[in-house]
Amino acid sequence: MSSYSAPKASGGCSSCSLLCWVLAQTQRWCGGRQSRQLRAHRWEEECKVLVTVKLFVQSIWVAKSKSKYILVRMKSAAETGYCFNVRRLRLQEKLVLFKYDPIAKQRVLFTEKRKIRSI
Repeated sequence: MSSYSAPKASGGCSSCSLLCWVLAQTQRWCGGRQSRQLRAHRWEEECKVLVTVKLFVQSIWVAKSKSKYILVRMKSAAETGYCFNVRRLRLQEKLVLFKYDPIAKQRVLFTEKRKIRSI
């Protein structure tokens, strides 16, 4: 365990002292050879960069878009139990298709029963 202590709020870094402490523990770039004033200045500069990066990354993660398509299950109106999945636009009305049902061996109406997942 290192004997290094985290910087105080009144020291070089006021906003993110814990973040700077973790950075110093992992990178160990000060090593006790630099003056206290220089170390405080480095803490400050390092924290400014890390806070800027953190805010940039958060702004990217905030904007989540919905997918354009969804996968839906189409069920036979002939009550044979035959189903198939089809992709449709999210904003489109519910699908009703006239297709071949291999169990009934004829063309029947298929209606959308439920959404399976977004694509």
